[in-house]
Amino acid sequence: MTIACGAVVCAPCNVSTVLDLLRDCSCLRNREKRVTAYHGDPNHFMGDDSGDDNESVSARGRMAVHLSPEGVSRIKSRDEDLPNELHRMLSEGDAVFVQGLRPRSAACRAGPLPWSWSALGSSTERRKYRVLELFAGIGGFHVGWRSALATSGGVNDLSCVGASEVDSEAVATYLANHGAQVPMLGDITELDAADVPEHNILCAGFPCQSFSNAGSKLGFDDEKGLLFFEILRVARHHRPAVLLLENVAYLARHDSGRTLRRILYELEKAGYVVRHRVLDAQLWGVPQQRERIYFVCFRCDGKGLGAAASEAFRWPEPEKGRRKVVVLNDVLSPEPPEGEEHYLTAHQKEKIARRSEDRKKKKHNDKQNAEDKCCRSDAAEYERHTNIPHWRIARRQSVARSLMSSYRRSFLSYSEFVVEPGGRVRFYTPRECARIMGFEDSFKIDAVRNPSRFVHQAGNAVCPPVVAAVVQSILSLALEF
Repeated sequence: MTIACGAVVCAPCNVSTVLDLLRDCSCLRNREKRVTAYHGDPNHFMGDDSGDDNESVSARGRMAVHLSPEGVSRIKSRDEDLPNELHRMLSEGDAVFVQGLRPRSAACRAGPLPWSWSALGSSTERRKYRVLELFAGIGGFHVGWRSALATSGGVNDLSCVGASEVDSEAVATYLANHGAQVPMLGDITELDAADVPEHNILCAGFPCQSFSNAGSKLGFDDEKGLLFFEILRVARHHRPAVLLLENVAYLARHDSGRTLRRILYELEKAGYVVRHRVLDAQLWGVPQQRERIYFVCFRCDGKGLGAAASEAFRWPEPEKGRRKVVVLNDVLSPEPPEGEEHYLTAHQKEKIARRSEDRKKKKHNDKQNAEDKCCRSDAAEYERHTNIPHWRIARRQSVARSLMSSYRRSFLSYSEFVVEPGGRVRFYTPRECARIMGFEDSFKIDAVRNPSRFVHQAGNAVCPPVVAAVVQSILSLALEF
């Protein structure tokens, strides 16, 4: 399965009409790039339309209005519920449906893509590990791979050949840390697979909102959930030796396990032997309880990969007692941070206290009620002075709860806070969030003006120490890439 793509091609004078018609019937592409030029040969359309209809569209000055996956299906089947005017335009040749067209397909651009694979040079080709990051965020996989290879002195064998990310602020952080030489591919859904750079390792923390217990839970019924199939589209074309994927632990239980079975089936159908396991970041020196499911997939090709590699692969095991090494107090700033933006206002504290009382009365959350009964004498003492429920207070001698991308935004319901001596209550700082995720202090967090945006980026990231541990297990197999 792949995400259906395509466009309605028309003359520039008809673009506004086509846009309105597609918007009215919810067929318009939801992502940013919706209208592009079209330079394709009308005699080589990929869709069902052909012959006189194609010839009626001028060979010059044509535009492509890109469709949502549902829109592709409806227009391809000529859904009778489509607007009558759109039916007329398609039947009379004022517009033509082109299946398989993406916003940055060759037919939709006047020249080559901004990056040039030949410009990467032979030095990239000589490197053993050529990593592609999809849904790259701030580059947690990149950091993890470098960390794993640094222990063996093999960093020079690594090249990140490209990273796909749609959030411009995350891209800024990525480039600040990994260098402008890494080609930023933008939205992977806009690219033909052939235009993605050659690689032998594909890493992806595919969007989790559709599978998260705190998210929509719509799974593959949500457009973001379908982005998993973009990984398969690229993997089928390039056949990388290894896929390393990450998502929320709840994915394993989503839809009574059917979602996980579907993912495993699709990966195996694409020619990979798959191992998967839920790993908790706190067991690898990360001061955070963060369970995530990891997939390590080996290509089946008869060259020591596939079943043999999967059989030999061993998941990393934490060092004995490692869990006690790093606690939250180790990564919190020793002095209270300056700046009122870090501290809760009286109004915010009042809203949190009111929400907590409502929850207690309704007994809405059994798990939370159980946490409230836990012996937390230090937090209970703080509660008397702050009016913040003690389960919302960070435990300095333990680990943080899972850091969410909405940490600042969801302060009312979920976020936990630091209580400073004297009773002032504050959020984690951006640097503390980076440390809680396992990023070293050398990682640059000031590439964007709004510090809270980095907190969002950190909550979306993978934990580099966990990635490094998994990568070391892969490297121990001494595979021929």
